[in-house]
Amino acid sequence: IAGTYDGNEMKLYLNGELIGSAAPAAGLYPPNGDFSFSSSGGTLDGKMDEVRIWDHARTEQEIQENMHLSHIGLENGLINYWQMNDGSGTGVIDIVGGSDATTHNMDEGNWVLSSIPFGDGASNTQTVNTSAVFDFTGTGVSMDVTYKVGTDEIVVSRIDTVPNKAFIAPYEVFDMQYWAVHKFGTGDFNTNITFEIEEDLTTGDESNPSQIKLYARGSTADTDWGYFADAISVDAANNKATFEGLTAFSQFITVRDDRVELDLTVFLEGPFNGTGMNTDLNGHPEPAWTEHSRSVEGFPLVQPYNVAPWNYTGTESVDSIPNADVVDWVLIELRDTTEAALATGETMIARQAAFLLNDGEIVGLDGSTDKACLVSASITNNLFVVIYHRNHLSIMSANAVTESAGVYTYDFTTPENQAYGTDAQKNLGNGIYGMISADGNGDGEINTVDKTIWENQAGEQGYKSGDFDMDGQVGNIDKNDNWIPNDGKGSQVPD
Repeated sequence: IAGTYDGNEMKLYLNGELIGSAAPAAGLYPPNGDFSFSSSGGTLDGKMDEVRIWDHARTEQEIQENMHLSHIGLENGLINYWQMNDGSGTGVIDIVGGSDATTHNMDEGNWVLSSIPFGDGASNTQTVNTSAVFDFTGTGVSMDVTYKVGTDEIVVSRIDTVPNKAFIAPYEVFDMQYWAVHKFGTGDFNTNITFEIEEDLTTGDESNPSQIKLYARGSTADTDWGYFADAISVDAANNKATFEGLTAFSQFITVRDDRVELDLTVFLEGPFNGTGMNTDLNGHPEPAWTEHSRSVEGFPLVQPYNVAPWNYTGTESVDSIPNADVVDWVLIELRDTTEAALATGETMIARQAAFLLNDGEIVGLDGSTDKACLVSASITNNLFVVIYHRNHLSIMSANAVTESAGVYTYDFTTPENQAYGTDAQKNLGNGIYGMISADGNGDGEINTVDKTIWENQAGEQGYKSGDFDMDGQVGNIDKNDNWIPNDGKGSQVPD
């Protein structure tokens, strides 16, 4: 809220907009004694963040450009400035005029942290009445207006502080600054907008601009941020990201979300039933399975690849199995290189454990089929995907996995040769291919070591590596139908 009086007219502004004006019936005079900020006849029911008094009527542009910015107290014409940063007691210091104030009907517990979009920074105003490029000096913002009807004053304020609402998400938030952008006027427009940030953008961002994202909330809001748009281009040398097609303004902040969205499909030979996979292990989460009145190792609620040979240190876990269609855990590995033959272990850029559903879909920890699995990674060349399972031979995509509409999709199940190498998967019938079972120790080779694992576990129930068909029981079927026909086979994933 801002009020001005220029000797003739009083004006009242709300969020930079003139909401009322009047000529006083008689001259106004400054108070000679105490005065208060309150409601009529009582205390003010609300929050106050700052109070400033000037010795002149501020212009509309000055009000609009400064409503998000703090001052240092040396500004020309500023005669009183209560910042209300005291935080304790009932006194409020005037850092300019020395007219310290006293709060009433308030105690220590009434001090709160400010939640408004406000802080140090810079502002600039541009009159926009045509299609052109506008540079908002000092704010790190430029606009390429591609469509314009009417005339508007656009004010950009860069706020150089962390916003009040933190992101509860696996993003890297560029929070050394955020922006409040206001349009004053009734014109229509469409613009591309470029933000320059203090943090470093990378060549990976330049190659994958969509991983730089713009989040927004109302221009004066202190609520949560919401996704707005992906960058269409990134200039890493100048730390700039450009977003297209804006038709409205608000507060903006940029983030890096380098998670790769994967839509992967794979079958396991062991539990395959002709059309999908059995979920026998699903109904026995750890440690509820009992055999002959003793506890049996059940379906783990923590990813099982934290041991050799995988040695994956991820902390993926769930409180309960999220979906009745879950078959087992798998481990996804992403490799970034130019061609499949060069996709060795040295090209690995990320790994993540996930759930495999009975229709072959790999999903995240929520078990949802509505969205693909997300893995944090930044891709520079081509993406190749490796799938590990605890007792099946690992496979890698024979071809680079390509992106469409932000999702990297690959189906290992059909047609033939979707996995790298020769006969890297087994034909499960009807042209459907799946990962080869009976690699009991996960070392990439099916041999007598795996048979020994089966022998040591024969007759047992539970979540066992020798349970090659994954029915929860280690028996002759695991040896006869899985280990014997697959003995001597090995993974063809490049080392």
